[in-house]
Amino acid sequence: PTNVDGLLEFMSQVHCLYLQQRNIMKPIVVHCSNGSGRTGTFTVIYTGVEEVNRGHGVIDVCDVIKQMRLQRKYFVQYDRQLKFCYQVILAHCFSVLKKCYSYFGLF
Repeated sequence: PTNVDGLLEFMSQVHCLYLQQRNIMKPIVVHCSNGSGRTGTFTVIYTGVEEVNRGHGVIDVCDVIKQMRLQRKYFVQYDRQLKFCYQVILAHCFSVLKKCYSYFGLF
């Protein structure tokens, strides 16, 4: 992945489809060719975005990856994928802050 805004838009669409399910207790299934690199990147970013949206703050990305690697080896395989996780989550945080500042007339 190279486009932060494109991925955030895609995640928003995935989340909307998830919410339209009859039973939202069923998980979203995400899978790439080997089920670890891009899948892990998507999953970590989705987790980070949702935690921010729920008001729980910013996740510890490395800790989340460590926890996920207990269940799936090589989650987030490359350093560029780790960097992208941080970039997308940070961009989402800025977007949320910008909306808050705009709402209160501060921006």
